[in-house]
Amino acid sequence: IRDIGVTGVQTCALPILSRLDKTLILLAKIENRQFPGSQPVDPAGIINRQLESLEDLIHSKQINVIRHMDDKATIEMNPYLAEILLVNLIKNAVRHNVTGGELIIELSKYKLIIANSGPSLKMDAEMVFKRFYKSSSSPESLGLGLAIVQKICDMYGFKVEYSYPNEMHTMIVDFATGALQS
Repeated sequence: IRDIGVTGVQTCALPILSRLDKTLILLAKIENRQFPGSQPVDPAGIINRQLESLEDLIHSKQINVIRHMDDKATIEMNPYLAEILLVNLIKNAVRHNVTGGELIIELSKYKLIIANSGPSLKMDAEMVFKRFYKSSSSPESLGLGLAIVQKICDMYGFKVEYSYPNEMHTMIVDFATGALQS
């Protein structure tokens, strides 16, 4: 701290605190169901746009992306929350992937599976959905992304699970009956 001075610490801390504040407000709004209005949302389109926006990182980490998506599937939910749900899952899978790893995305009528290569977690798998849980010391991570995913899934009756088969971190979202349409 002495090397960069108080001004340097403030400059570094302000963006993180601002992001933390916005994320906690978002969590509170989700918990208080302040996102009314559902409409058919195209999850494949959101996933493809997010992968495109992360293309440089995917390329630099030499991640092999494998997609098996039903392009006709739609989810009935608030479009903003659908975007947050899917973007958080994709970003985590890319950010926590290993160089030369794989990212597998499967979207069917009632299920989304996102799996990425990586070493096993050092903590209990049940912790991944807890607020402020971080499996890495990355300064980019607040440890709230999967907590937000869990709250959105709870709000819509979706079931979200984490597992680690075959050295692949795997997130499975089972969409509730009537939430996904074809």
